[in-house]
Amino acid sequence: VLGVPVPFTSGFASINENTGTLQNKGFNIGFEADVWKDPEHQGYVTLFTNAEITHNKVTALFGGRQDFPQPNYLQAWVVGQPVTFYLPLFKGVNSQTGAPEWYLPGSNPSVLQKDPKQVTSDYDQTALQQNSGVGQYAPFTGGFGLRAGYKGFTIESLFNFALGKHMLNNDAFYFENANVFAGYNA
Repeated sequence: VLGVPVPFTSGFASINENTGTLQNKGFNIGFEADVWKDPEHQGYVTLFTNAEITHNKVTALFGGRQDFPQPNYLQAWVVGQPVTFYLPLFKGVNSQTGAPEWYLPGSNPSVLQKDPKQVTSDYDQTALQQNSGVGQYAPFTGGFGLRAGYKGFTIESLFNFALGKHMLNNDAFYFENANVFAGYNA
């Protein structure tokens, strides 16, 4: 469920509704083994693990649209692609001027544009946002752990992991732009 834009004459900017379809494909596998058992004292030690590989792809959007960027949520829904981050893409620091540079989006910001000749040092969050091509969800997740018990007392440990996940920390953006976000506690 996403906020679908509607005409302002309705009195609302958007309405939450099912906006399309998302296909998830992959597999999940788990394994559990008792490495020690003592039925007389109700004792046991069990090791377990699981892993999941998942790929998602947007297959349809509302109103026949091919893309639905969501700048406030930093994500883009593009038919045929996974749900991806949608944000300004930092190129680096210009070695001659020392100024930071961002890639300019092409005519369609839902298509990744990283032309090294199309950059700017003028940061404008709205104008620079584009599809990063980086999926928002981890393609490989899993966990492992230990479960043990003896005479009615039990203990369990569980460790989870995610591989290939990209994280976004936007805190510095708010703290370093206090005049732009006056309502935020900086």
